[in-house]
Amino acid sequence: MTRRIRKSLIGILVISITLLGNIVAVHADDDRSFSLIEYCEEHQINTQEEFNYVLTTYCGISSEFLDYDTDYEYFCVDVDQENDCVVVIKMEKISATREQTVSNSAKKNYYDSNGNKIFTIRVEGTFMFTIGWCACTSSSGSFTKPFSSPWNSTPTISSGNTSATKAYALISGTATALGLSRSYTLTLTCDNTGHFECY
Repeated sequence: MTRRIRKSLIGILVISITLLGNIVAVHADDDRSFSLIEYCEEHQINTQEEFNYVLTTYCGISSEFLDYDTDYEYFCVDVDQENDCVVVIKMEKISATREQTVSNSAKKNYYDSNGNKIFTIRVEGTFMFTIGWCACTSSSGSFTKPFSSPWNSTPTISSGNTSATKAYALISGTATALGLSRSYTLTLTCDNTGHFECY
């Protein structure tokens, strides 16, 4: 065996060992259990695209169960430690307006530690405002869930004012499943300049 052939074989052997090591490392990561709650506590997620990537890559969620409506004025991923779930709050983006009547909506998705969506709440409100005051003229909301989710609830919808210049539409209630319960609430506000917030 010539020296050149021997060096080639050694090089192939080293590459093979390196690749094998990478494969073992990848498999070890794949076998590691993943918690969406822990991930969201350690990483800041700012867009729907980022959250979808986490759900498909680490949680194995099929793309058909993802939200793709990305044009949101407000997007926030938070961990609800009390209820042991991940919460995503979103508010629709509306065009700037000086009209005295405006409508908007916000929604809140709840996910378990495996990344499965367990239910969604949504609140909508129509507001009238002028320089010195704002009022919610109508409000509505909904509680929805995936077909496979056992969670159920009948929400309460309310509206009012936090001050003379800020009004709100509110959805609240308690969801139950298999002896468990989770309280939820989502508030959409509008002030006398037509500025919206949700929390």
